[in-house]
Amino acid sequence: MNKQENKRVFKFEELEFTDLKGERVTIPLDNKQLAEGLFNHIDSLEFDMFVRNLYDKGKAEFSDELESKILALLPSIWIYRVNEAIKELFNKAK
Repeated sequence: MNKQENKRVFKFEELEFTDLKGERVTIPLDNKQLAEGLFNHIDSLEFDMFVRNLYDKGKAEFSDELESKILALLPSIWIYRVNEAIKELFNKAK
């Protein structure tokens, strides 16, 4: 199996979390803001392409390796609720 076959597509949707009342709350963060937050952490061509496609198209291909790298970065960029909402979007791509 080659690397291309292992790629999945991250599609940006509204970021949401469930509050204490069980209601879904929208986090005011869009695909461009998410891409801008990741931009300063780019360390590979794959990561660069992911961020640029996310910014321009609202979706981007990613590998397991890149997913792990991004998920490890999240706590240094955003608060817990935002991180969990972003993780949900990665899980939807599986």
